Amino acid sequence: MGIPRRSNVVAFKSPHATRSANFGDRSMEKLSSGLRINRVGNSEAGLALSEDLKADILALDQEARIALDQFSLAEPATGSLIDFADVLTRMKDLSNRVEALQQRLETTVRNVNMATENLSAANSNLRDVDVAMETFSATSILTLQKTGRALLTGGGLSQKVVLSLLRS
Repeated sequence: MGIPRRSNVVAFKSPHATRSANFGDRSMEKLSSGLRINRVGNSEAGLALSEDLKADILALDQEARIALDQFSLAEPATGSLIDFADVLTRMKDLSNRVEALQQRLETTVRNVNMATENLSAANSNLRDVDVAMETFSATSILTLQKTGRALLTGGGLSQKVVLSLLRS
């Protein structure tokens, strides 16, 4: 014998049973889609808010793409600016080297001029006459010569006596 089946057809057709079946269907719909709001009837305000949020998300995604595009445009300019800064740094280094070289050359010129002046002074000491010393010597010699002649010619002294007087 089989199991007797009893059914309550009235219970299946009752409003409570219909609502239960609808809730079950809606729960299955939510579970299968993964969404809490599948239609306007689930939550009209929630659906409107969700649509606004989706629009905001799309706008933010678009802004992010625009920002990335701008970054892509700015990146070559940044590279160029870095290259330009490197060139300026190199120019500064070269100009500093030129200034240092110029200072070394100026120092070299001063040193060469000083050496020339010192050598000229040394040459002058060797070649030029000491006027005061030579004048004194010439005057002394001339005075001695005149005195000697005067003694020899006018005084009747011998040459030996005149020489001894002149030496003293």
